[in-house]
Amino acid sequence: MKRWIRTIPGKLSVFLVTILALCVLTLCVLGAAVAVSGDFYTHTREAVFQDYQQSTLHTEVYDTVRALARPLAQRGETVVNIPDRGMGLHYIIYDEGGTVVAESEASAQTKSLEYTHSFSFSLANQDGALVIEWYGENYSFTTQELTDLIERNEVPYTISVAVDGSLDGLHGNAAPVLWLLGLTYDLRYGVYAIGAIAAVLAIACYVALLCVSGRRPDTEELVPGPLHHVPIDFLMAFGLGGCLCCVYVTMDNYVDTVFLITLLAAELITAAAICLGLSMSVACRIKSRTLLKNTVIWWACKLTWRLCKLCWKWTKALGRWCKRLWGRFLQGTRKLPMIWRTCLIVAALCFLELLFLAGSMYHMESYLAFWLLEHLILVPVILFGALTLRRLQAGGEAMAAGDLNYQVDTHRMYWDFKKHGENLNSIAQGMTRAVEQRLKSERMKTELITNVSHDIKTPLTSIINYADLIGKEPCDNPKVGEYAEVLGRQSDRLKRLIEDLVEASKASTGNLEVLLAPCEAENFLLQISGEYAQKLSDAGLALVTNTPEQSLRVMADGRRMLRVFDNLMNNICKYAQRGTRVYLTLEEKAGMAQITFRNTSSAPLNLTPEELMERFVRGDSSRSSEGNGLGLSIARSLTELQKGSFHLDVDGDLFKVTLRFPLLSDE
Repeated sequence: MKRWIRTIPGKLSVFLVTILALCVLTLCVLGAAVAVSGDFYTHTREAVFQDYQQSTLHTEVYDTVRALARPLAQRGETVVNIPDRGMGLHYIIYDEGGTVVAESEASAQTKSLEYTHSFSFSLANQDGALVIEWYGENYSFTTQELTDLIERNEVPYTISVAVDGSLDGLHGNAAPVLWLLGLTYDLRYGVYAIGAIAAVLAIACYVALLCVSGRRPDTEELVPGPLHHVPIDFLMAFGLGGCLCCVYVTMDNYVDTVFLITLLAAELITAAAICLGLSMSVACRIKSRTLLKNTVIWWACKLTWRLCKLCWKWTKALGRWCKRLWGRFLQGTRKLPMIWRTCLIVAALCFLELLFLAGSMYHMESYLAFWLLEHLILVPVILFGALTLRRLQAGGEAMAAGDLNYQVDTHRMYWDFKKHGENLNSIAQGMTRAVEQRLKSERMKTELITNVSHDIKTPLTSIINYADLIGKEPCDNPKVGEYAEVLGRQSDRLKRLIEDLVEASKASTGNLEVLLAPCEAENFLLQISGEYAQKLSDAGLALVTNTPEQSLRVMADGRRMLRVFDNLMNNICKYAQRGTRVYLTLEEKAGMAQITFRNTSSAPLNLTPEELMERFVRGDSSRSSEGNGLGLSIARSLTELQKGSFHLDVDGDLFKVTLRFPLLSDE
């Protein structure tokens, strides 16, 4: 038996028996419910039929009145051709005055009928909706009731009903219902036993189907059906949707009672078959342990979980990216100058104010509250910044005044203010170290030059003396005298170089003694003109001297001033173009005595004034002429030691030196 049930014919047989048992059980339950609700156990068969026919009559009359409610409310012409619903009923409707306002199709047959049933009702229009109020069968309105109904804008009507023959003529095409009603009455006691047997049979067959679902007679392995991989919840939804569609079609396409009963029976069998098939599929899935995993809900939850994990991963990545972007933004803003950062902060505040103003355009009190809160925060920040800047300003002024020991208090300073204060302190310390290093370097340089010069002078003096002695000694070889002369000339040049080097070093470091006294500036020009008249003539140069009529008095050291003039004139004699003029001018400008030396260079001046002022730099790039490149440097240092200024200009081949000294007043 077990092997046969596992076969396809066996499963199909058990499946059909189960459906049949379920249908019988359903009919038994419905029959018992109808028997109890219709009082089949206390009434006779005729009384039951009469109650059903009377209820049917009332229902048909009510449906007819509902169909005629709107034409009756319009109170137009008489309504004819009241539709016949196939129940053998004829109608005449009267208004409050007894006038016929509607009736069934007029014919000799209908007018000769006896209208034995009468119903009273009224129509009222409430907010565009027609309301029907029933007063019962064979009810007559009194005069007072008619008056009250008219005052409430309600229209009373009476409908008279005639039946072809008797109430038995009501059944018409509903005879199967009466047959089922009679069958139910006859089996009012047997339905319980039949229902119990059907229930036991349905349960046994149902359990057998669940046990053999997915099984084959020749194997114990589970062999799922073709729909096993279709999600079970999808199948359930499809089956439920099919059942609902059938119910909708049944309600929307009502024709007669026989069709309705047939359609309901077909739907019942279909629903039972669908439920059995789904139950067998569920049992097979439980056996294969795929019930939950093979559902749309499971797939949706799994997909949702994966999407959530992916979203969480993306969210974390976005968070890291935002954090990295924010870090780079902060790093970038730190590298921005303070002015640009301030502009960005002000622009952001203005943008926030604009947004808040646009959002609270019609609520100015909200904007005023925001404005007040903003300035309560902003004003203290600005005051703190101003006080911090004042401290930084005081530190800068102290350092500018020469107080390199001043330290800016960076306590309670933040952001760039603290960084700037630390930079000021570092600058002061660095300047102190630089000054000390510079002084130390200058001292070492001066000492080196002085010591080396002193050490060189001793052997150099011996060289000069012995060269002079060699030149005076009688000798048959004339070359010896020439060699002695060259040796003496170069020794003298080396001696002058050493002396100039020592003097330049002392002048640049301020170690040279300067005795300032009132002097007539034009005297220096006259003296230097006389001294260099012959030398300028030998060099093919013409000196042009311009002095003012009024004497210009300055504070100067005569000896140092003549050395300045001597260096400049000596430079002119060496590098000026032959056949040109040399201009030496003295004039007063802006309370200063200005002395100008101008000449035309014989060689192209490819150096800037700053390069020419450096030590050991000469205008003769070939360095074939005499000189050591210290003349201009010594002249500038001596000029500055006398509180004057030294300025050099080069314009093409024009070489110009300007000396300025403060004038002394007559007082």
